[in-house]
Amino acid sequence: MMTETFIIISVAINILAIWYIRELLMRFRFYTENTGQLFTNLTEYTEHLGKVHQMEVYFGDPTIQGLLEHSKAVAVTVSEYLDIFSLDEEDLGAEDDDDEEEKEE
Repeated sequence: MMTETFIIISVAINILAIWYIRELLMRFRFYTENTGQLFTNLTEYTEHLGKVHQMEVYFGDPTIQGLLEHSKAVAVTVSEYLDIFSLDEEDLGAEDDDDEEEKEE
């Protein structure tokens, strides 16, 4: 009787754990996809701002220059997050290679 109770409790805990992990993975995928879209939008904005900065009317404007530099810095930060949260297999393989190179040094 006691063994059956432990088995039932174990199965229930395992089912809850599988459900919870599935929910976490779905949220992780959602964040990964949205970070990619954010990076794309930010890159497009930076390119547009660069084109405006090159226009004769605004050429050399310090405000637009500051915005351009700031948007590039934000794009680099978002790119780092995108690399961290990437789900691509090739990225995982590249990280493993980097880890192995660090161990050899």
